Amino acid sequence: MTSRRDGDPAPEAALLRFECPRCAGTIHALRDVSAVACTFCGGRFFVGDAGDVGWMMEPRVPLPELAEAAHRHLRETRRRITRLEPPQGLLLPVYWARGVRLEWALLPPPEPPEPSPPAPGPAIPWEAVFETTVYRRAVAAHPLAARLAGVTTRLDAGVLVPLDPDRLPEGYRPLVAPLSRERAEAEVARWQEGRAHRQAGRGIALAGVNARHRMNRVAMPAALVPFAFRSRDRGAVLVDALSGRVRAVLEGDALPVPGEIAGPGRMTAPAEVLLPLECACGWELSLRERDALQPCPHCGACWELSGRRRRNVRQWVLESPEPAACWLPFWIFGEGGGEDAPPAPAVVVPAYLGRHPVPQLHLAARLCRSFPGEGWSADWGDRHAGAAMGSEEGRAWHWAVTGALSRENLAAFRRFLDAPPAAAPEPSGLGWIPFLRAGGDLAEPRSGARVREAGTRPWRLPRAA
Repeated sequence: MTSRRDGDPAPEAALLRFECPRCAGTIHALRDVSAVACTFCGGRFFVGDAGDVGWMMEPRVPLPELAEAAHRHLRETRRRITRLEPPQGLLLPVYWARGVRLEWALLPPPEPPEPSPPAPGPAIPWEAVFETTVYRRAVAAHPLAARLAGVTTRLDAGVLVPLDPDRLPEGYRPLVAPLSRERAEAEVARWQEGRAHRQAGRGIALAGVNARHRMNRVAMPAALVPFAFRSRDRGAVLVDALSGRVRAVLEGDALPVPGEIAGPGRMTAPAEVLLPLECACGWELSLRERDALQPCPHCGACWELSGRRRRNVRQWVLESPEPAACWLPFWIFGEGGGEDAPPAPAVVVPAYLGRHPVPQLHLAARLCRSFPGEGWSADWGDRHAGAAMGSEEGRAWHWAVTGALSRENLAAFRRFLDAPPAAAPEPSGLGWIPFLRAGGDLAEPRSGARVREAGTRPWRLPRAA
């Protein structure tokens, strides 16, 4: 990543400016970026639509190689050209939604094939079933982004970095996104309606809620290589900067107009609040896209960037005598608690992003029934990172766990289905619970709760020296 170069337009040409909340200095920024830096005090802040984080994928193929790939494609397709202009690096905006649909269903009893005498003891003529639907959906925010094949797969497997105007790749500029975030949200909602219509004809009582893990704006790198035949028939070749493949040959109306390139003269309105990208101790946060919470690598304080607010999240650690234990993060809901211990009893919901949502739910319900009340401390130590679900997602899981705790009684479960999904309170904090490896599972020794290890263990956070 490189800084702004001498040949770029002067920042004084900007139409709008930001005021640094720390030193009151003037901050300049590009349009459609989410991070800004103060040249006076060095502070870095988040800004953008509702204060959310914007990300980008760094190009893997240099611009000269992309220009050569475009020239080779033109020769192979026998395109007549007289002039090939230098490549232009573009960052194409894409909205990327990842989430899970949590659903509880009350199924009628199965009809016996033949009449049979009633069995002795109380009969339970119903069954409560929990279902999940994990989805990933990419919505192109610009027509050129729709031409990149396999965008969802690339975003799911790629490493994203914050879209910072002072750290853009050399030769690249972001494109203005004509599609708003609200329209992208509506498109994802329409895409989800198909399954709801299929469920409506099954004749079962059903309640559900969406627990969204991400709705990111991601910039995908590509190169536009203009060409011309004599003084007419202008066009351009769109080359993928991740794979080096030619994706399209554009002509006429398909070419982006110069005004679509975001620059210092095209800016968003100033934000009411700039979110600092540093801890209260002054250490810069190492942002990672897969983390909904940002732990400080220096002091261990945990921060959540939600909307236009930065919230400090309390953390508690359940000590374990086993040095090889694996700590998993859980949101803890309840009243009471203190600096050294969470509230008890509590409703516990997973904060890690596993590949098996149904075992995650059963694990949380088991922990709620036998929540450990002793052995907690506020010593963060050298624990794991990996809290990939924020407080909003945790509140949706709170609804699902509440259903798991009430399904042992038919009347209580019917009341749960009939009541609209109520907004759960804010969680009290984040608890780290140790698990021991038992074959291919992770087991919590106090309650005996188990979950599959594959796709569950969070990643490590290298602690600063």
